[in-house]
Amino acid sequence: MNNTHVTLPARTFALFKASRVIIHLTFGALQAVIYPIVEPAIQRNMLTNWSRQLLEIIEIELIVESTPEIQPGSGCLLVSNHVSWLDIFVINAIHPTQFVAKAEVRDWPVIGWLCRKTGTHFIERTQRRETANTNSKLVQALKQGATIGLFPEGTTTDGSHVAPFHAAMLQPAIDAGVRVHPIGLRYFDRNFQPSITVPFTGETTLLASLWAILCSRKQTALVAFIAFNSSNYSDRKSLAHSAREAIAAQLQIPLPAVERASPSPARKHVPESANTTYGLLLDPAAQPQRD
Repeated sequence: MNNTHVTLPARTFALFKASRVIIHLTFGALQAVIYPIVEPAIQRNMLTNWSRQLLEIIEIELIVESTPEIQPGSGCLLVSNHVSWLDIFVINAIHPTQFVAKAEVRDWPVIGWLCRKTGTHFIERTQRRETANTNSKLVQALKQGATIGLFPEGTTTDGSHVAPFHAAMLQPAIDAGVRVHPIGLRYFDRNFQPSITVPFTGETTLLASLWAILCSRKQTALVAFIAFNSSNYSDRKSLAHSAREAIAAQLQIPLPAVERASPSPARKHVPESANTTYGLLLDPAAQPQRD
């Protein structure tokens, strides 16, 4: 959004919403102090309620097209297309999730601290040893019943397409033997046209993105938890292809013909020890600019 075209009343209302966001972040910081020591059920309620309230403050209406069939404590990997930093709060508003984020997020003001307190898994993508170590931790967390969320595209898009998935990011689910659950995300403006405000792309900063959203009126987030039988795929490449196809089909986004043909489901067993050799979350040699 070009802020030079924002009217004075819109700016005034944006400042009002910004003050509410600051208060809400402060409240979140206070909650984060006790978050690690309360029971898991209380943690889930805190995370979901805080995320829903944030979306309400910044006028993001949440529409769930299909509800998740996820039992708390069962262990699950959520994979979604990635449009905005809002994606994390949209998903958490529906189902509390521990996300995988780039290490730089730890240094974000307030948000980074909140992420650390609420169980975010950070990955140093330029260091192979640290990446493999994070991968191993994710396997253990999934086995212990955690719901882990990640964005296999490895970057954000404007929502008009689904970028190829980094198949290695799905390896922890195979090693842990848990379900992979694809999610399709879409954002619309008040006229129900694809939002040009929400996508967090290019060189836009977090504060600039937040201000643009605050200056706009109601946006809508449509979320679909897609039925998907991940047990058919013990090979991460075929699993990633099929999960991406499922999301693209849900969003009614055609994939290029050369990409539509997914590999046949692989039945060969993949040992858990493989996560130390090829079960890396991302290839450090080809890093995207944004998570």
